[in-house]
Amino acid sequence: MPRTAPKFSARLAVELDDPQPTYFPGDTLTGYVTCEEPPERQLPCSAVRLKLLGRAKCKYTQTTQGGKSIQRGRAVFFEHTQVLHKGTVTCNDGGHHAWPFSITIPETSQAGFAKRQDCDEFRHNFRFLHTYGAGHKEIEVTQHPLPSIMYYNSASAMSGKTVEAYIEYVLHAGCGAVTATYPLYVRQRSVPVPIQDFKMQTRTFCKVIKTPMLLPEYATTPLTFRQKSTMIFRPSKTPRYAYVVKVEYPTVIQLEHPTPLPLKVYLIPDLDGGKTTVCADGNLSTLPPVEVVNMELSLKGEVGIRCPGVMWDSDTEKAHTFDFDFMGAPEPIDVPIMEPALQQIQSRPVSSSNGSRGTASTTSRSTPAVNTWAAPEETDVIFGGKSWRSLHPVATTGCPHALDMGQHAAIFLGCSASSTLFHPPVYFKRQVYPTFSTYNIFVKYRLKWKLNLVCAGEEHEVSGDAPVTVLPPSEEQEEQKKRMLGREGMKRNYDDLGAGLEQAGQAVQFIGAVLQLVA
Repeated sequence: MPRTAPKFSARLAVELDDPQPTYFPGDTLTGYVTCEEPPERQLPCSAVRLKLLGRAKCKYTQTTQGGKSIQRGRAVFFEHTQVLHKGTVTCNDGGHHAWPFSITIPETSQAGFAKRQDCDEFRHNFRFLHTYGAGHKEIEVTQHPLPSIMYYNSASAMSGKTVEAYIEYVLHAGCGAVTATYPLYVRQRSVPVPIQDFKMQTRTFCKVIKTPMLLPEYATTPLTFRQKSTMIFRPSKTPRYAYVVKVEYPTVIQLEHPTPLPLKVYLIPDLDGGKTTVCADGNLSTLPPVEVVNMELSLKGEVGIRCPGVMWDSDTEKAHTFDFDFMGAPEPIDVPIMEPALQQIQSRPVSSSNGSRGTASTTSRSTPAVNTWAAPEETDVIFGGKSWRSLHPVATTGCPHALDMGQHAAIFLGCSASSTLFHPPVYFKRQVYPTFSTYNIFVKYRLKWKLNLVCAGEEHEVSGDAPVTVLPPSEEQEEQKKRMLGREGMKRNYDDLGAGLEQAGQAVQFIGAVLQLVA
């Protein structure tokens, strides 16, 4: 399903007065529709027209042994037409003619979906926007903002399913059978500066460690047969350490943010009711340390389309994983302990990853996958923008003394790559688009995380996943990118990103450079 490609010739072309690499809803475009013909020659048309349109198209293909089934979905946000010239077109003595135009990109969808050609009806669906409400009454679509351009393609040889989708904005000039097209990179304006509020939420996990290794005299020696027998037959005599692990995770993240993605962890010892026996005097400094030895983090993306001929929308949904790679050998890091009497949580606790509040899933793992948390001195070049970070401090949420894993592991997320532990960026196979939903396309995400903890030789994990809103880069980040790449570099960058290729080629190198410099 090809998008509209640039098309121009000497006979007809669209020229903008001041071409920009990107445009916004509300911008006014000025320029000329030009033609070059030998003098006294007439173009075979009765009028010269210019059309500006914005649309979202999707296609679902199912290939089976019995053949191929194709379903399409079409949404035309707006369609504005101007008649620049009426009558027969005769070029002047120089063989050149130009018709000026001025046309504005709307800020929202425009009414009249049913009157437009190649446009479907969209009934209510909680995943998408819709054009019709109860009683088949057309709703006020002018409250729906225009989405940014995007391109998506996913094919599975095993299932025989192919999902394609794109959003485009195009200037189309026509004079009879002669046409010219000018695709525009249109995106919604983002926030002026990088966000400071990540809408942190807290998830709670309870854990009880029962082992003689909680005592200092047995902390470094293997358990004897007698000690193991005591743990089985006389569990009340076994030292115990009960604590609650609190994990703060973001529900809003921003692409190309200059500060690391926040993910915080701390614990609160449970000293009431005799659940903990290794801290009888209440001195928290005597408690055995709980260490983070491994970390896993990924962004789960879901893309869905809506085609009138498909019975189940789930057939047209595709899932993709964007992993944060933690490479190298780890160095354990202690989880901060908060005093129960003084610690107050600002975030509301929610259920654990398995659906039951206060229950942590436990597994055995022996091979950590995280490198040293501290940044090596020789990596200052990669993320050397210390002054840039200080301009936008992240607002403190939840417990201010929690261990920020994002800060220690230097977790950054870009449009085409991620970076951790001050390593060079690792590029994704496809573009990370901001969260959005329109009439026949949606993109949404979930953030999945897992921390492996060790206390007194016993390992357990805390994990979870939650919906997350992915915001586009701030306008400040876009301006910095523009200064670094220049106008032509931005244009090439946006052209490649808009294509949404599996291997983005030169665009990947541009984004990698941006990811290294803006942080």
